[in-house]
Amino acid sequence: MDAQYTREQYNVNTAGFGHGTPDYCLRVATETQVKQLIMTHFDPFRDDGAVKKMLAEAVELHKTKYGESFPINFAFDGTAVIL
Repeated sequence: MDAQYTREQYNVNTAGFGHGTPDYCLRVATETQVKQLIMTHFDPFRDDGAVKKMLAEAVELHKTKYGESFPINFAFDGTAVIL
């Protein structure tokens, strides 16, 4: 699922282009009872450290708000999902 923006970046200027945020992805994934969530499509100007920070924040939000009900991760080169 698309997680291009942080909550701070998602506003009237960025909304409506089909991009989401990790917290939105977590909400939708929880509501639809997925078995795992892989987020992708990051801002190309975001470095690896910033992506890792986004993931850490998403993991913490998942744990505190949704009870860590499914595994989450961000896609990266070489990622393979076996269904």
